Amino acid sequence: MKRRTETKLIDNQDKSAWCEEGARFEVEFVATYPQLGFVLNPQRRFDKYAPDLIHRLTGRRADLKTRDSPWRHSDRMFGIPPQWAVSFNRNKRERYAKLYPEITVLFWRRYPGMAELVMYCSFAMLDIYCNECHLHEYQDRVDEDGNATHSYILDLRNPLFFQLIPKTRVAIRQGGVGDIK
Repeated sequence: MKRRTETKLIDNQDKSAWCEEGARFEVEFVATYPQLGFVLNPQRRFDKYAPDLIHRLTGRRADLKTRDSPWRHSDRMFGIPPQWAVSFNRNKRERYAKLYPEITVLFWRRYPGMAELVMYCSFAMLDIYCNECHLHEYQDRVDEDGNATHSYILDLRNPLFFQLIPKTRVAIRQGGVGDIK
């Protein structure tokens, strides 16, 4: 299966192409939201597995998870409306627990026809939340190229996520199935 991004179709199983797309998203995120204070992590030039971003003032590491299309069947599969469902790879969870337990995880939702949304949580809280979440196994993936075979399905309406963009949580708190426009 392939998914369309803003610029091209990418095979869901092509990890290398998604890593390149992720790097492009990181540059775009930093340029789009300079007020959030994140910069690209210079270590990424030498270690492709290093955290994506560094907060300019605090020095805290952050990882950016970008979603540019809704998980269409998430309501039926996991009971989470598509605009609120995001995935978090099991192998990332294991890596962060071992190497970066203090990392912040940012979720950038940029679905066509919906307001952009940036939310975050500490990995420590996300790690606990993953114990409650559905662990989805991808049918067409094998772990031979490092592509995640399993992901936790997260609901961004959960109160452990804090919203940065836009600056209101009203729509989330009052029922949560609508979108913030």
